Amino acid sequence: MIDNILAGIAIVANAESILALASGVLIGVIAGAIPGMSATMAVALTLPFTFSLSPLLEFYCCLACIKAAFLVDVFRRFSSKHRVPPPPVPPCSTAIQWRRKANQAEHSGWLFMHLALPT
Repeated sequence: MIDNILAGIAIVANAESILALASGVLIGVIAGAIPGMSATMAVALTLPFTFSLSPLLEFYCCLACIKAAFLVDVFRRFSSKHRVPPPPVPPCSTAIQWRRKANQAEHSGWLFMHLALPT
């Protein structure tokens, strides 16, 4: 069991892995500090730079980026004097209305019109 733990530490503790983690954290912190930039957008912008890396290093970089961006975003939201509320979640009734319109559209044959033009 200890051999497996040491093998895992050896994989993570080399210079390339630490550099990938550090660059992902740096990109994530910068992206998380920008208002309107989400952690998902930070990973989407980081992804093209990781194409030349091995899959493991790419995973480390993107994982560090999304975690750092999320942490900075949460810290920014709750540490300011004017707290920024999280984006609103659509109510369940909206999903129920869309389902009813889809059922009506299936029966009437006008699926595209009902889904594209909600009232």
